[in-house]
This record gives sequence, C-alpha cells and structure tokens, in this order.
Amino acid sequence: MRFGKLMGKNLFLSMILCSVASFSFLHADNLKECESEEDKKAGCVEKQYYDSGNLKEETLYQNGVKHGMEKTYHESGNLKYEIIYKNGKIDGIYKSYYEGNLFQESTFKSGIRHGITKVYNVISGNLVVETSYKSDQKDGIQKHYYPSGDILAEIPYTNGKVNSIVKFYDKGKKLIWQANAHLTRLTNEIDEFEIGGDYWYDICKQ
Repeated sequence: MRFGKLMGKNLFLSMILCSVASFSFLHADNLKECESEEDKKAGCVEKQYYDSGNLKEETLYQNGVKHGMEKTYHESGNLKYEIIYKNGKIDGIYKSYYEGNLFQESTFKSGIRHGITKVYNVISGNLVVETSYKSDQKDGIQKHYYPSGDILAEIPYTNGKVNSIVKFYDKGKKLIWQANAHLTRLTNEIDEFEIGGDYWYDICKQ
C-alpha cells in the first residue's frame, strides 16, 4: 500500500516538473525578437543572420543583459556554441561543437570556469580529456583516455600547475610509467620513445 502511494506521489511530482520544464521552454520560444534596448529590458530574443539569410546566433535577454541560452550556428546550420548566461555572465554549461558534433563542454560560475571541462573526439564521441577547474585554474586530476575509454594518463594540477605524481597506464589496467612533478618541472626525464615523450613533456610543462 505504501509502495503504491509512493509511486503515485513520484508520478505526480514528475508530471509537475515536466509541465514546468515545458512551460519554460515554451516561454523562451515565444519571446519576441529584440528591436530596442527597451525590449532587452523587458525580455526578448536577439537574432543575427548570415548574408545568406541563415541564422547565425540567437541570444536571450532580460533586464538589459544576456540571460538564458545563447546559440551560435555555422552557416551550414550546424550548431557551433551553446552558452548559458545568468545576469550577463556565463553561468552553467558552455558547449562547443564541430560540424554539429560535441567537441567540448565546460562548467562556468559567474563568468569563471569552475568545475569539470570535458573534451571529446568529434568523430567517435568518446571522451578524450577530463579536467577539473577551480577559479579558472586547473585544479585536481586531469584524466586522459584511450579510444576504448580506459584511462591513459592522470596528471595532477594545483592552482594551474602540475604537481605530485604523473601516471601513465597501459589500457587503463597496468601502470607503465610515473614521475614526480613539482611546480611544472618533472623530476624524472620522459623517454621520447615511450608514450610520445615530447608530447607528454609539453603537457606537463603547462
């Protein structure tokens, strides 16, 4: 009996949430196109077009500043950027696309990159690199992945600089190389002939 009541309650709440979400999207779609600064204060969508007439960008405004989703398109019609603004500042997920395929997504807070940034292979859609940011600085374990999804490397950052132990893995299972790093300088030399040494050394100098 309790299970039935719980399921009914959850279903009711889900219906409410879906209705609210639908209303929000409908409201955004029905905003008038911006024609003046007064419109931007009242709430409107500004649209820009290519010479061909194809849509280039659409931005939501409220109280005179960007507020809501901004979308930018290639002339072909493929999506280029999706950016969420709150009171004139990027706040939320910033997505960039290549030929319509997701390339990168970053988390912003009040105009500053803060949270996880992910980079994808635009052909396969697989995750390539995952980086944690704090106040626009790399901070935490940056993870690189093989096409299979297995972990390739872990590079620790503190305040934007490589620190602690850099690790490389064989298909995510066996640790095959590691070195101490402190303030961007590796204490162990990377073999150029192993795991693309020059490439990884450049990464660790960042």
